[in-house]
Amino acid sequence: MTDEPDWTAIRADYEAGMRPVADICAQYAVEGWRLYQRCEAEGWPRRRAARATTRSALVTRLYRLLERQITELEMKTDDLGDKEAAILGTLTRNLEKLADLDRKEQGERKDRPKRTDIAVLRRKLAERIDRLTAN
Repeated sequence: MTDEPDWTAIRADYEAGMRPVADICAQYAVEGWRLYQRCEAEGWPRRRAARATTRSALVTRLYRLLERQITELEMKTDDLGDKEAAILGTLTRNLEKLADLDRKEQGERKDRPKRTDIAVLRRKLAERIDRLTAN
C-alpha cells in the first residue's frame, strides 16, 4: 500500500496559485485527475490564471477590451446611448494615458523591445472608431 500524499501541503500550494498545477502534481507524486477530484470533493476555491501586471501587458489588455467593446457597439448601432459613449470615451482616455506612460518608459529604457502588436491594435481601433463615428 502506498503512502497518502500530504493533502494539506498540496492544498496550500494549490490555493497559493504561484505554481502550475502540473508542478504541484509532480512534486507530490499525485496525478492531475486525483488532485482535481480532491478539489471538487472538498470544495477548494477555483484558481484564477495569474495575469501579467506589467504596464505593457496592462496596455495590451486595455486595447483588447476597447476593441471588444467597439465590436459590441458596432453590432448594436441602433441602440447607442450616452452610457455606451461615456464608457468608450473613458476607456479611450485611460488608454491614451497608459500609452503616454508606456512611451515615456520606453524613452527611459532604450534596451526594451518595441511592442508592434500594440501599434497594430491601436491602428485597428482607430479605424473602427472612425467607421463607428461615420455612421
